[in-house]
Amino acid sequence: MLLPLYVILGGVRAIGFEECNALVSTLDGEPPAAIGVQAASGFGTIFAAERLWSTNPASAILLFVAVNGSMAATAWNGAGITR
Repeated sequence: MLLPLYVILGGVRAIGFEECNALVSTLDGEPPAAIGVQAASGFGTIFAAERLWSTNPASAILLFVAVNGSMAATAWNGAGITR
């Protein structure tokens, strides 16, 4: 969770690039807002998986795998950019 925060909070701009995602670019330089979005995203995923677990555990696991895979791919890309 820390690498995406670093990228959002200006790590990309520090090396001469700009955020291309229009929704995330509004968070650039706004640490409380960026942390809030990251926390809400994590909470939302956990909440949805917990609700889903009671009716369909396989879907809850698939949700976690998909979200974690997406986050890992984003972090991998961000790490490649900020090297």
